[in-house]
Amino acid sequence: MDAAGNLKIGYVLYGTEGEERLPENIAYYHRADRLREEAEGRGLQSDVVYSRRSSGDNSATLRILRGAWLRDRMKDKRALYAASAEACGLASWAMRKTDVPIVYDVHTPIVGEKWMHFRMFPTARNFAVYVEACLSEAVCIKRSDMLLWCSSVQRDYYKRRGYPEARMREVRHGVDLEKFRLGPMASSGAPVLCYAGTMVPYQGAESLVRAYKTVPVGKLRFKMIGFNAADSAMRAEANAAGIETVAQIPHDRLLDELAGCDCTVIVAHPDAVKYKNGAAPTKWPESLALGRPILSGDAYDTAQLIRDLGIGWVVPNSAEGMADGMRRLAEAPRSELAEMGRRARAEAERHYGWETVGDRFTAALLEASKR
Repeated sequence: MDAAGNLKIGYVLYGTEGEERLPENIAYYHRADRLREEAEGRGLQSDVVYSRRSSGDNSATLRILRGAWLRDRMKDKRALYAASAEACGLASWAMRKTDVPIVYDVHTPIVGEKWMHFRMFPTARNFAVYVEACLSEAVCIKRSDMLLWCSSVQRDYYKRRGYPEARMREVRHGVDLEKFRLGPMASSGAPVLCYAGTMVPYQGAESLVRAYKTVPVGKLRFKMIGFNAADSAMRAEANAAGIETVAQIPHDRLLDELAGCDCTVIVAHPDAVKYKNGAAPTKWPESLALGRPILSGDAYDTAQLIRDLGIGWVVPNSAEGMADGMRRLAEAPRSELAEMGRRARAEAERHYGWETVGDRFTAALLEASKR
């Protein structure tokens, strides 16, 4: 709060990639950027005061792994010193004494996500990213005055880590309600299931391809959006199975590709429940806003929300489970799909529009500023 009584927000961004993210990546949106816009639209001033990518590239941690720890058994004193300085620099910056309240906005419990990624791809770089994530999370838990969560499983994770529930507030992902509005659902024909997101292994999308192969021909159409050059083998397999595949596209074109969609799908890697259980799919509010039912693996808290709201099907988070869900979708009456879709859209309008999410975020900031 400045002398004139205006609240100014300083952002500490760790693990962000900002403008280095490719615009065609449809599965990612900048939560921090949009929340900042919402707060500024309500009269708050903000600025990024510290920013660090969790890339592991050229970091001191990586230098230890390559130059000392694994090869020279810590004989390279300079690398060890550099890593210590990097770790202490981040920690001392975040832990310095200050009267300014710190709000920890959580997208994903990043430690679990990075550990899962390292287990799948055990490289020095990925271990460096994991170590940095551990440090970042520990500092944020210790230093922050308020934590914002977007998944109830995530909330419970931080409670187990010792974070006081009284200092937690719910601020889920948001969606542009008008941008993600589809027209009426088709009244006949095989239903169209759509997946939009990345195909990287830790997302679990390959299980959808295996599942679709077991669905009787002509009973269900399936469209997967988000392939890039690195996914050529998986895309070839999907095409051979009769799946319509689409490359990564700008987010603004996503609705055009989803125009004929009758149902969306949320899938997770089999290890996600163990290592990434607090994640909140960014596609969740968009799927709701489309006004279509949702097929989901039994992962994330969105699975329970689907059950409670009666807006789709929750199946075991496996290829076999997804195959069962696809068959149930194929056999569902059109009237049932339409009713599920109406309930989904109503939920989006109640809780996930950016005006609602922005109000919650701004209220949390104002509350934190008075601590």
